[in-house]
Amino acid sequence: MAGVSPDYLTQLEQGRALAPSAQILGALARALRVSAAEQMELFRLAGLPEPVKTQVPRHLPDEVRRMVDGLRLAPVAVYDARWDPIAWNPLWAAVMGDPAARPASERNLARRQFLGLPTRVVRDHTAATSFETALVADLRGTMTRYPGDRALAVLIGQLSSSGNKFRSRWDERPAGDYSSELKTIDHPEVGGLSVACAVLTTRRHDLRVVIYTPQGPGASREMGLLDDRGREFVLA
Repeated sequence: MAGVSPDYLTQLEQGRALAPSAQILGALARALRVSAAEQMELFRLAGLPEPVKTQVPRHLPDEVRRMVDGLRLAPVAVYDARWDPIAWNPLWAAVMGDPAARPASERNLARRQFLGLPTRVVRDHTAATSFETALVADLRGTMTRYPGDRALAVLIGQLSSSGNKFRSRWDERPAGDYSSELKTIDHPEVGGLSVACAVLTTRRHDLRVVIYTPQGPGASREMGLLDDRGREFVLA
C-alpha cells in the first residue's frame, strides 16, 4: 500500500534504516491512515520538517458545523485560509447579507475589500488601514503554508494587479493575522449595529470561525432576532 519494499520496512522496524526520506514517511502515513497530528509526530521523530501542504483545506468538520448551527443568537461564519466563506448561519446572512446571493468570485473577503465591492461594514481610514494590513499579513501566512495552492496564487495576482493599495501593503511584508476587530455595521433595515468580531482558527483544518457579539447598552436587543422560521431579521 505504501509502495515500500518489505525488506526496507523490516530495516525500519529493526532500527537498521536510520534516515527515511520525507517521501517514505508520507507514503507510510497515507497507508496507515494516521491523523494530521500523528503525521506531524512521525516527521518530528524522524528529525524532518513537516511536509509542505499544497492545497488550502476546505473540509468543514462536523464539530464546526454543529457549532455554527448551535449559535443561533450570534452571527457566525466559517472561512478557509484564503478567506473564502464555506459556511454561515441564518443570522450571519441576515446581518451581513447572504453570501450565496453573490457570484462565487465576489464572496472572498479580501477580494471584496480591495476591489471595493459593496459592504455593510463602516470603517474610517484608520480602521480600514488596520483591517487591510491584518488581512494581508494573514494571506502572506497562508501563502507560506500553501505555496502550491493555485486558487490562492490567482487571488494574490488579481489583487496585486488591481491597484497600489493591496500591492503596497503586500510589499511591506506585514506579519500577523486577522484575529479581532470592533465593527460598525450599517444594516439597511435596522440601522447601525456595533459588534465585536472574534476570529477563531482551527488548528487541524486551518479554518477561521468568525463570531459577532453585540456591544454597548441594550446591544443584544439591537442585534435583533430571527423569527421562528429563520427567515426575517427583526428587532427584538
